[in-house]
Amino acid sequence: PSGAGAVETTVQAKLRESVSVKDFGAVGDGVADDAINVQKAIDYVEAFGGNLYFPRGVYLFGSQVTINRTYAASGSNFVGERNLIISGYGAEIRTTGAITAFDVKGGWTPNHNCLIEGFTIYHRGNTQALGGVRIIGAGLVTCRDVSVVVSGTLPAGYAAFSMENADPTNADTGCFWNLIDQCSVRPWSGAEGFCDFGVKLMGTANATTLRGNTFSGSNTHVVLMAHPGQTSAPNSVQIDGNFFEAPSTSTAISLVSSTTPYHITGTRITNNRFESLNTAVSLTGTGTTVQLPAYLSANYADSSVT
Repeated sequence: PSGAGAVETTVQAKLRESVSVKDFGAVGDGVADDAINVQKAIDYVEAFGGNLYFPRGVYLFGSQVTINRTYAASGSNFVGERNLIISGYGAEIRTTGAITAFDVKGGWTPNHNCLIEGFTIYHRGNTQALGGVRIIGAGLVTCRDVSVVVSGTLPAGYAAFSMENADPTNADTGCFWNLIDQCSVRPWSGAEGFCDFGVKLMGTANATTLRGNTFSGSNTHVVLMAHPGQTSAPNSVQIDGNFFEAPSTSTAISLVSSTTPYHITGTRITNNRFESLNTAVSLTGTGTTVQLPAYLSANYADSSVT
């Protein structure tokens, strides 16, 4: 085919393969608010599936950017039924206000893969930031090579990565089969303090894997817990090959609940290294049923660690 129609078809086909946020007006200069234009780019890629690329730069978000993995028919397309890659090698995300860098929202009926990779999320300057990447009832989400830079000015409950149920009262609205891989949570400098949580898994954040990450910027690096007032806590969690260090008062892995029963069955803590912190693994809770992790093996802790 030839002519204007053929050219338009070719361009559309290429856009469906790989899209830059700058195609939708994002600037990446650290001054302009890119949130609205980035959201337009994400909405486009969600409809067709494919790759969304952030060229090198600093992207400022003044409103919440959401990746929608909820299964819902939309014309001939199915949101949440398309594989997505959102890539930002060389890109830095900064936020203003009480938001996260990315919210990933989903539902129990099936999600397809969503990969978020290569970003630096700089949360040193926003004293209201709620978190880095927050996964809400979505499955098959991978965060890879994402570095979150934090400080002690962040609000209570901040987590660089978090997973939670879309409806805390419904165990079937949780997160399943997600992976945090080769990411880091680090302070800009130790003198500036640490955020509350590196990874916070709440409710039925089941079958989550934390692999090959470095944690040095949080008071509790990983916590498994129920939603406040609820009973379901994550199970079948794999924590493997991570490096936990500092501060000297921190806990690397905390399994905690104040509800009955307290389920953390099938948790595997293997091949991790703990240095320069207070406690490697802590179990606290009340209730008639406390189910311990199934397996701890091949972990190393230096002499400073309890």
